[in-house]
Amino acid sequence: MPKTTHILCNTTKIIKIGSSIRRYTLPALYDITYPYLMYQCTIIAMRSIRVMHVINHFGNGGAERFVSLFSIYSPRYIINSIVTRWSTIGYKYKGRLIRLNSNRILDYEDSKRLTLGHIIRAIILLIYTNIALLRYYLKIRPDFIFVHGIRRFYYIILLILLKHPNVIYVRHNYNYFFTRFPKLSNALLRAFTSKVICVSSGMEKQAIEILRFKPSQVQVINNGIDVDNINELSQEAVTDFEFDRTLRYVVTIGRACKEKGLDHLLRIANDLRYDTAFSDVRFIILGGSGHGRELLEKHIEELGLKNHIKLFEFKMNPFKYIKNATVFFLPSESEGFPYSILEAMACGIPVVSTDCLTGPREILDNQTDYFHLQTSGFYQGKYGILTPVMLTVTDLHLPLSPTEKSNELALQLVLSDKHLQKNLKIAGKVRVNDFTVTKTIEGYYNFITGIKS
Repeated sequence: MPKTTHILCNTTKIIKIGSSIRRYTLPALYDITYPYLMYQCTIIAMRSIRVMHVINHFGNGGAERFVSLFSIYSPRYIINSIVTRWSTIGYKYKGRLIRLNSNRILDYEDSKRLTLGHIIRAIILLIYTNIALLRYYLKIRPDFIFVHGIRRFYYIILLILLKHPNVIYVRHNYNYFFTRFPKLSNALLRAFTSKVICVSSGMEKQAIEILRFKPSQVQVINNGIDVDNINELSQEAVTDFEFDRTLRYVVTIGRACKEKGLDHLLRIANDLRYDTAFSDVRFIILGGSGHGRELLEKHIEELGLKNHIKLFEFKMNPFKYIKNATVFFLPSESEGFPYSILEAMACGIPVVSTDCLTGPREILDNQTDYFHLQTSGFYQGKYGILTPVMLTVTDLHLPLSPTEKSNELALQLVLSDKHLQKNLKIAGKVRVNDFTVTKTIEGYYNFITGIKS
């Protein structure tokens, strides 16, 4: 007769079996038979956990992608509320979405001006956002407040004054606010934040050395993706663009802003088209929206690249485009832990990426050193090619800089070497399983329950 354990219980319990989590309402006396469980069970008494995510918008970007995945894949007992200042919605989600619509008071372009009128409107925005958020806070009563980005702390000043014990700062990327007002921003963060979650080890190092957080306050939880879902979506047909099988395609994902390095991509594309061995190469930019789109379109026209570069708006399913490319290229100046690299690897596409201070190196190969790479050309890692970060462009028509030339040579290598392409595809498919959304959610589950206990 199989061994049976009797558990006396009159509340909802969470049963953790191996790495999977299930929720059950157990009767007063419940029999758990060992042979049917296969693993030893740990019974954890827990009520629902209410999580509030504070984010600027929900249109596109890595932080927004994380909130979307977290809300969809987190266990049922984690109840998510997403608070966004902007009305734009680009991602799917589960839970409650609260749109403050405060962009009606001050839009992005206004926020960069310093006239008296704009300063007054910024103060009104600050008051409006805090009062609106406080009203929702009193309704939701969250156990945890995840603040995605340092500027979001302005939205929760009233909540901070209420001394909420679990304000968690989630660092998705390197924010230049730290370099402009380092003493002020660091002091505010240390005073108002109980814990910091960093998406990469490089950002953890910055949080400890630059922001001066205690190591015990900082934890690394990498971003993760749903590999099976990406594989399924990548099989969909592309209906708004025809891929010419006689051409080779380089694809990238990024907003039209300085940090994404798209001007460098234009200059490399312009140089490649005059090389007869690579005149058949075309570039696709996905998600090329943002406040720099008009300037990006102007630069494409100025360089005469309309027939060589296809610029798309944000796509809910970029994977079907990536799947049809020859190489994925990330020319960013800064990243946190880029989803786009993981997604390209899941689609079976070789990756060439700039070696930003944080992010790409941890995915593609952790053996190289950032500062060494800036002077030694590109590096062929185990899972992809790392290239130097490219310096700011002052004139589109100048010859390629040494760092841009290194990026071009790396692209030429992958585009022309079929054997290397095959090896990187296989290695990438294996590597991406280290960064699944299941592992990310498990990391946050352990983080939350660790604080609760």
